[in-house]
Amino acid sequence: MVEFYELIRAQRAQREAAAVQLGARFKEFLAGRGTLDFLLEAQRVWADALQAEFLAIYQYNSTIATFEFGKGTLLQRDNIIISEGPLPQCAQVRAVEHERQRTKALVLHERAEPVNHCNFDGALGTVPGVPDLANQSLPALPSLLASQPAVPSIQEAPTATTQPGTALPSAAKEKPTAP
Repeated sequence: MVEFYELIRAQRAQREAAAVQLGARFKEFLAGRGTLDFLLEAQRVWADALQAEFLAIYQYNSTIATFEFGKGTLLQRDNIIISEGPLPQCAQVRAVEHERQRTKALVLHERAEPVNHCNFDGALGTVPGVPDLANQSLPALPSLLASQPAVPSIQEAPTATTQPGTALPSAAKEKPTAP
């Protein structure tokens, strides 16, 4: 930890020196005595020094966290206290309100209005399976799906080579083996 702390101090001094150089190069450029190449090089040196300083800070903080974790005092260092006992009053109020809202949602879900599934006779003709929706309210999704026919499974679906309702010969059901 001491090594990384000293590294931070060295990198900070290097960044401050690069900032002074960048300021001097910028004044020279504005006065017309310096070129843009020198100004951009000074800016690059300053950016690299800044990156190196922040990398040293990262390494220092990571080392402290690893050391505290190894000692088993990481939570104490960060002022985190885990205790057992009654909940604070504000947490109790929020938990009660959450449970009340959850109960309301369950009751609304359980008491969904039924939907009459009938055929629609419109300009296109009769369309089976289209629900008769009331104009004043939207039905719940479970009540829409309750009386729909089940989706056929893969085994029940007809293949492209057979007609629906016909059985395949036993030789056609077997998969060909690779030579």
